[in-house]
Amino acid sequence: TSYEAGDVCVVWPQTDPKLVSRFVIETLELDLRTRVRIRPSRDVGADGQPATMPFPDRPLTLEEVFTSHVDISAVPSRHFFHVLSLFTDHEMHKKKLSEFASRTLEAKDALYEYCKRERRSAAEVMWDFWTARPPLAQLLSALPPMRPRRYSIA
Repeated sequence: TSYEAGDVCVVWPQTDPKLVSRFVIETLELDLRTRVRIRPSRDVGADGQPATMPFPDRPLTLEEVFTSHVDISAVPSRHFFHVLSLFTDHEMHKKKLSEFASRTLEAKDALYEYCKRERRSAAEVMWDFWTARPPLAQLLSALPPMRPRRYSIA
């Protein structure tokens, strides 16, 4: 095999099976073998282009979803905290999650200290805020898709 300048190798990462198992079974209290079909929430994206879909057009097990398609190891976005805040009745958790989701300078600093600086993952946030349990559809929409890693090979 020969390579030319600019060639890249694309690697699709997978989440550690132990993390996926703990997340699905203990956190979501679901079965890894549960099959779901995931469709885009709308046909057209915000840019007017057809919605892109990180999921195959077939039923997937939750193990497949959280291993290969959504990134529970990623540092979560403010939107993730907002979604969690909508699905807890715990007053202190709701207040803190709402604060992290806010756009104020103080909230950005607090979010940076709690999440970004520590590289705290979405899974770890859900363990910290154990009372927040959004339905699967809302959770999946708030988690980032698994992204390929590109490496220069030439």
